[in-house]
Amino acid sequence: MPLRSPTFGIRHSAAFRMTLRFTAFFIAGLMGVGLVAGLIARTNIERSARAAASDMVQDLAASYAHFTPEDFARYLEGIAGALSEDGVFVGYQAPGGEPLSGAITLPRPTTGWSDYLVDGSDVDEILWVRTERLPDGHWLSVGATTEYYNDAVELMTDGVLWVVAISVPLALFSGALLSRMVLSRLDDLSGTAEAVSAGDLSQRAPLRGTADEFDRLAGNLNRMLDHNETLTRNLRNVSVGIAHELRTPLARLRMRLEEMQVSRGDKAHGDALIARSLEDIDQTLATFNALLKIGQVEANTVRSDFESLDFSGLVSELAEIYEPVVSESGRTLSARLDAGVEIEGNRALLTQMISNLLENAIDHTPPGTEIEITLRGGETSALTVTDNGPGIPAELADKVFEPFIHGEHRKDGTGLGLALVRSICALHGFKLSIPPGERGAGFSIEV
Repeated sequence: MPLRSPTFGIRHSAAFRMTLRFTAFFIAGLMGVGLVAGLIARTNIERSARAAASDMVQDLAASYAHFTPEDFARYLEGIAGALSEDGVFVGYQAPGGEPLSGAITLPRPTTGWSDYLVDGSDVDEILWVRTERLPDGHWLSVGATTEYYNDAVELMTDGVLWVVAISVPLALFSGALLSRMVLSRLDDLSGTAEAVSAGDLSQRAPLRGTADEFDRLAGNLNRMLDHNETLTRNLRNVSVGIAHELRTPLARLRMRLEEMQVSRGDKAHGDALIARSLEDIDQTLATFNALLKIGQVEANTVRSDFESLDFSGLVSELAEIYEPVVSESGRTLSARLDAGVEIEGNRALLTQMISNLLENAIDHTPPGTEIEITLRGGETSALTVTDNGPGIPAELADKVFEPFIHGEHRKDGTGLGLALVRSICALHGFKLSIPPGERGAGFSIEV
């Protein structure tokens, strides 16, 4: 389904929905932080204002003994203007509550804290009033304004509202851009997937050179498609190769059975036909066994059998075993092996790999050929098997590791030996290559 269908727009994209979620979380977090900061600011402002009012009451009460009630009333009238500029108001009342001086007149004065609204002030400008009873029974009150307290609350509220007003449109715009970008990249991947699904295995996801997660995803997808295309091509080639390889021995087997049916009286001739038929059957079974082995290796079903092993000792052991075999075939084998090369791998498969390379050198070279096996240690270890024979024909250089490829000097066999070597190398993570050379054939494996 195309990504930009009517049912899959920006509003339905995961990137847009995720942006909205993060925006909601951000606003909720911001409001939470604003609430906590506001509470802290309000508490500090209130504590500071109440402390100032309480200290002033104590100071004025301490100096009261130096004044007569009339003088103290005039003194308070004199400082009231300056105090009010700082948000502080005073009140001086008679023992019965009659106002004598100041802006604060409590209906029923009592010692302690109370709230008071000065005549003519806004409702939100209530005073925090501290009242003390003086020694002669008069009442002294000092009030601190709540204006700064309310201003702090208003400032925090306005700040949160402004952030919300700016963040929401910006988040929507950013979410739309992000969704558009994501959908554009997903369209590329979706188009590639649709083309491959339609049968065009050569299609690959485009790379934009940004090295971002989409480029990495496209690169991984392309590597997977390369691998799948290779497997599909190999499967097609193997299927054709199986049909071609088995058609000849089965046809010969049928012909011999017909000949045996005709010449039932000739026992010697019949025995010879049976022997050759068994050879064809053995060859067919060997082909199937090799194919099963390749399938098992390529399916990575034997990685659990990996162990740490002495690769130098394994190669040396196989070189000693094959030396007389090579000599009997009219060829020579020499070995130059570094000691101490250790790797992780499946011993049986590595034995198969080295054996196939040596048997390939024997089967595809004429008598008198010199075969050499070399193991080089160091930071990057490498195993090479080379010979000074006729080499690999140019037309087979790019196909030598494919199934059912027979060399010039070997027409029988399964044609699967080097294909199995390639599969074993791939399973172990080895790099298999054909090193350049003026004469002969060679295979190099970096382990």
